[in-house]
Amino acid sequence: MTTRRIDWQAARERFVCGGDEVTHASLAREFGTKRETVSRRATREQWGEQRARFRYQTVTLLREKRSALEAERLSQQLDDALEVRGIARDALRRLRAPRRVRRRGKVVSLPPLLESEASLSEVRRLLLTAALLEREALDVEARVRVRLGAELEDMLRRAQRAFSPEVFGALLDLWAQPEGSDEDKA
Repeated sequence: MTTRRIDWQAARERFVCGGDEVTHASLAREFGTKRETVSRRATREQWGEQRARFRYQTVTLLREKRSALEAERLSQQLDDALEVRGIARDALRRLRAPRRVRRRGKVVSLPPLLESEASLSEVRRLLLTAALLEREALDVEARVRVRLGAELEDMLRRAQRAFSPEVFGALLDLWAQPEGSDEDKA
């Protein structure tokens, strides 16, 4: 009787990287062996912890990418608001400043352009628009921070339900581990 050789590397990779539908039983069916055989191998090689680490890293990368994109959008919105405010302030300064023009070889001072209340109200409107844009950008930034905190709490609750206490504890240990530490390289 010949025994079928199992590609354990492929089985482990399938389990670690697969979704919840990939179980020890489904791998046993796929690789033509008993569920107990797959379970013993998975326990010995800590496939569950590897799966938890893989999922944590995947979620972390996704969250970082999403946060970076949102931060870029907010940064651009804030930059636009600050640029509008700068333009409005420069315009106001130029409109309030006395003008000097050269006429027939002489420098003549003219009154500032901003003498009418209509011109002043237009500049004030520009400044108010810039302030509102800036405030909106900062409000969106605060909402994003709150939403990311809520997403993290939700992810932890789902992980706690999905994993055994040992695997969830390992996941929390991994999460609490500072980036770049020696344990991270192991």
